Amino acid sequence: MPRSPLEIEVSRRWLASLLWSVLHLGLLLLGAFVSPTSPDGKPLLLSPRRASLSEYRRLAAGWTQELTAANGELVALLENVPADLLTSNEQLERITARLQALASEI
Repeated sequence: MPRSPLEIEVSRRWLASLLWSVLHLGLLLLGAFVSPTSPDGKPLLLSPRRASLSEYRRLAAGWTQELTAANGELVALLENVPADLLTSNEQLERITARLQALASEI
């Protein structure tokens, strides 16, 4: 049977190598999107131990910010003591509750 001029013949080997190439490219792109990156955008190779250390450092930085903010509030409370004892007590209790929650988180 004669072929029409619009038919294209593709070998199975060529088709198989095309499919393997598309599969590899897809896996490469998937890996690029799900891989962890540093703040400057470089990929990180994390072992489970290093990943847990990195997570702990991130949490510790948040704790440090919380403690610094609480310290600032305590200093401000001591420098500008309100005449109303009830107001200063409420502020102190609020700061203490935040610090207790932070201590239980740590």
